[in-house]
Formats: sequence, structure tokens, C-alpha cells
Amino acid sequence: AVVSTQSTGESIQDLDESLVYEELADIRSAFEKLIDKFGYATVEDTMTKVVTVLEQFETLVSYKRQARLRLVNAELTLEEALYRTTHAYDPEGLLGCLTGIITVYSGVLAGHI
Repeated sequence: AVVSTQSTGESIQDLDESLVYEELADIRSAFEKLIDKFGYATVEDTMTKVVTVLEQFETLVSYKRQARLRLVNAELTLEEALYRTTHAYDPEGLLGCLTGIITVYSGVLAGHI
């Protein structure tokens, strides 16, 4: 199931961190206006909750970045393991050598006829 945000209707997958930070800046500005108009005591509880959520958001973003880096590192390690060899690699192997020998020998025989 795709989760969507209530305000914009965008799916969570489509959200960009920079857009979220822009929204947070708007929220901060709104809190500053409320504090200027009504005083800090009126928004203290709500502001504490918002700060807690923001800290959780930061933790989540950090975790996702670390998970992406671990995934990229795992992919690179897998590629190295798959494509690194300790000896020369002949993709055709013995079959390629045999067909080459047969072709040369056929040419020699054709030249004698």
C-alpha cells in the first residue's frame, strides 16, 4: 500500500527531503508568529511535540542514508567478487581452441587439394 501525505496527496515515495525541509521552515515561521502574538506558554506543549517529531524524522533520514550506502557497498562488493579473477580468463575455453584448430587444419587440407 502506498501511503500518502494528507496535505498534498503525494505518495511518500515521491517526497523529496528538501521539500520536507521547506515545509518544516514554513511550520517554524508559523510558530514564530504564534509566539509573537500569544506568547510562548500557549504553544509550548505543541512545540515540544513538533521538536520530538522532527528529531525522529532526522533519525529516520539518517538511517535511510546509511542503509542506501550499505546497499551500494554491498553491490560493489558483489560485483568485485563476481568479476575479479586470480588467473587469466578465456571466455571461450577449450571449445574455442578446438574450433580454431579445426578451422586452421581445414584450411591446410583445402590448400593441398
